[in-house]
Amino acid sequence: MEQNKSDEIDLLQVIKAIKKILKKWLFLIFEALNFIKAKWIIILILIIAGFSYGYYKEYSQIQEKNVKILLRINYNAVDYVYTSIELLDKKVRENDYLFLNKIGLKPNLLAKLKLDPVIKINEIVDQFDANNRNLDIVLKNIEFEEEDEEMKLHQTFTSAYKEHILVITTKGDSLDIVNLVMNYLNNTPLTKELKNIGILNLKSNLESNKKTLSQIDKILDSYSENQSLPSPLEQMFVVDKNFSIHTLIEKKMELMKKVTQQEQDLIYGKDVVVYINQPELIFAEKGMLSNKKFFYPIGLVFMFLILAYFRYTYFRLKRIAYQEIS
Repeated sequence: MEQNKSDEIDLLQVIKAIKKILKKWLFLIFEALNFIKAKWIIILILIIAGFSYGYYKEYSQIQEKNVKILLRINYNAVDYVYTSIELLDKKVRENDYLFLNKIGLKPNLLAKLKLDPVIKINEIVDQFDANNRNLDIVLKNIEFEEEDEEMKLHQTFTSAYKEHILVITTKGDSLDIVNLVMNYLNNTPLTKELKNIGILNLKSNLESNKKTLSQIDKILDSYSENQSLPSPLEQMFVVDKNFSIHTLIEKKMELMKKVTQQEQDLIYGKDVVVYINQPELIFAEKGMLSNKKFFYPIGLVFMFLILAYFRYTYFRLKRIAYQEIS
């Protein structure tokens, strides 16, 4: 019985403490409202001054614009290009005028750069044979997170993707910045060597595949006419009755697909990095804090209220201190 009474007393004390805290907060809220009501002219002046200054700052500075470019990176140079973009972005943020002038970029023209892959699972699968179980093993051992699955793929297979999106944030009004960045990526000794060797190998493989297709066509023609097949030494041999025409046709289809892809690669392979869309300047999206016409008035009023609260607290504590002494 005594325990129940003790619990009831403790509960009443908690309720009284909560009421006391609520009353204190209500008192402070009404004090703040009365203060704002008394100082409304000062607050209005601060709002007008902040809005005017924010308007001036917003329209006196150069507005940033974004250029979104769809890039194709050739000749296994993906990792190199990503490293080059990261280096350029770092130099831009550090305002390294010496580096920027050296590569032909005007200082204060760039704001930032960001490169991300266009994720296509088929580009990963195409790198493995149809019966290769290594792909299953790789995919099973990747740690995916539900909210960040795309980023995990990006980090794991970046070099496997052919297409990438480069976003250039610029302070200028000209698209010349695109050509300047492309020249920076394509005109290094390494990229020039990669391009020369890559084009040479691509043309050689394309020619070899076309020659093989021509030979397959001759074999199929001879088979369909039930003729003997010519050997490279101009000797004659008879087609084996166990000869797999189905396998040969499958090989032909596979080579035709490769030839088509290689012909497309030659079109896109004029440089290590090429853009395949028409770049356009778009005003960069602004957050609430970047809107100076909104930020400055709110900031000034907030600072005024904080200083007023500190002043109120100071005089209140001072009054309490004098009362205790007396």
